[in-house]
Amino acid sequence: GVKGLASAAEADGVPRLRVLRLDSNRCTEDARSETDVSGLSKLLCSSKLSEIEELDLRASGSGPHAARVCAEAVASEHLPKLRSLKCSEKNSAFDRQALTTLVNAVAAGRTGPLHALDVSCDESEGEVEGEEGNAEASEA
Repeated sequence: GVKGLASAAEADGVPRLRVLRLDSNRCTEDARSETDVSGLSKLLCSSKLSEIEELDLRASGSGPHAARVCAEAVASEHLPKLRSLKCSEKNSAFDRQALTTLVNAVAAGRTGPLHALDVSCDESEGEVEGEEGNAEASEA
C-alpha cells in the first residue's frame, strides 16, 4: 500500500515521479478499515518526492485527515513543483486550519504555480436537483 510506496520513495525508488494518483481507493485504511494516514504522511513529507507536479487524493477514504497531511506537506516545502492538487472527499471537507495552512503555503510560494486546486466537498447523495435550473439562471 501507501506505506510501501513511502519506503520506495525514501530508497530513491521513484526519483523522477511527477504524477501521483491515489484517488478512489482506500489507501489510508488499515487492516481493521480504520483511517491511518501515517503512510500517506510519510510519503508526502518525504524529501524524495520533490518532482511531484500533480497529486490526486480524491475519494481516498481518509476524509479531512488527507487534507491535513497535504497541507502540512505543502507548508513544509516537500512538494515545491506541485501544480495540481486534488484532495476532495465526499461528505468531508478541509477543516479551517488545514485550508488556512494550505492557502498560506501556496501564497508564500512553497509550490509551483498552481494550475488546478480542488478542495471541494461533495455533500450530495447522487444527482443534484435543480442543477440545470441554476445554470439557466446564471446565463440569464
